[in-house]
Amino acid sequence: MTNRARLTWAIGCLLAAALWGYGMHRFTDASLPWADATLAAMSVAAQILQSRRAVESWWLWIVVDIGSIGLYAAKGLWLTMLLYA
Repeated sequence: MTNRARLTWAIGCLLAAALWGYGMHRFTDASLPWADATLAAMSVAAQILQSRRAVESWWLWIVVDIGSIGLYAAKGLWLTMLLYA
């Protein structure tokens, strides 16, 4: 991917996370809506990039997995945290 494409995907992830996070914060009782929305948006972007066979999808998946470890630890979901670790 070009640097411009990477920047476009990063901005898209930020916008999607902000919209998704706002929706979860406003309309649900999720305890960590912003973190959950960010990881979900990044997961969707990583899946789309993977279907396009972009190598950058793997870096995004690694970031999502590391973030998920912290999210699941904060929620006390220890077995799921170990799975992601």
